[in-house]
Amino acid sequence: MDVDAELWWATGHGLGESARWFGGAYHWVDIETGSVLRARSDGPLERTELGGTVSAVFDAGDGCEGVVAGDRILVLREGRIEREHPLPDLADRHGRTNDARVDPRGRLWVGTVGRGADARAAVLWRLDAAAPTVVRSGLTLSNGLDFDADGTAYHADTFDRVVYRYRLDPDGGIAQVEEAVRVDGLPDGLCLDAGGGLWIALWGGGRAERYDSDGRRTHVIRTPGASQVTSLCFGGPQLDEVLLTTAAEDVDEPHAGAVFRARVDVAGKAESRWTPEQEAGASHD
Repeated sequence: MDVDAELWWATGHGLGESARWFGGAYHWVDIETGSVLRARSDGPLERTELGGTVSAVFDAGDGCEGVVAGDRILVLREGRIEREHPLPDLADRHGRTNDARVDPRGRLWVGTVGRGADARAAVLWRLDAAAPTVVRSGLTLSNGLDFDADGTAYHADTFDRVVYRYRLDPDGGIAQVEEAVRVDGLPDGLCLDAGGGLWIALWGGGRAERYDSDGRRTHVIRTPGASQVTSLCFGGPQLDEVLLTTAAEDVDEPHAGAVFRARVDVAGKAESRWTPEQEAGASHD
């Protein structure tokens, strides 16, 4: 299947990211403006400007959005900060926070963009019962992440052009690392569908691709006029729409930074919900 996505919101995001569907709406962020955005399939666009570093959004339960905001996890209710969970010194040690996702056990996983001259300074960490725990280091740029029903993780390391598959042990440690897909391009955000297909947004490629369990490409969604595809998710009442975010960094393109939608012939799966009561790494206010 090869389709062109339709332009949905001509937002002109500097760096749109972290598309998610929960609570009957799409949610995503613009990293460059520190904004969280949301829209129902047939509703208006809403924006909360938080400023600073805002790199990911996730389902925090009870109608709330969780937001990865630098060295804090924020919980928003109707666009207002209800509480926050500090993560002391995390950014100083591991670089800017980047994409994030909640696993089926309700734990939050967050990747980083490394700083300085070290080409492999990025890490992937998990917020669990002790503190933020680094589960993988030596990455070029920790990017898209998702989990299947059994908790197996899929994780993009952008400049290695690889999406890895992690077999996890019961405590959430990585027991085995293997290549799931090596792509022709730079993998950014990703998600899994209900059939186990792996969807990957390709930065600079103007498209997202689906791969089956044998690593064969089966679907392509193109984003006309926007090459820097950053993330994607399934949404809509039947989870049969795909939302794609893009960026406008250092490009002159007619739809750079816009948000797109496409209909596909497979359905997605629901997002897991964060359960911070299992995570002492974040203090409750």
